[in-house]
Amino acid sequence: MAEAVLEGACIGKEMLAPLYKAVVTQFEAYGDPFATVEYKKRAAGNLAATELWKALEGNAGKSGH
Repeated sequence: MAEAVLEGACIGKEMLAPLYKAVVTQFEAYGDPFATVEYKKRAAGNLAATELWKALEGNAGKSGH
């Protein structure tokens, strides 16, 4: 599962690519007239990586120093 990529890891920007890859390879999607399976998998991977990036950027400089 994609969660296993992050579990116990030191969370940082170096985790963006492994998280993206895990989501793309593990996400089960279906194609429809508007989007292919591959497109949906890439979109899900991008969404997960983007949300992690936003969380990391939101916490930048908030260590109390």
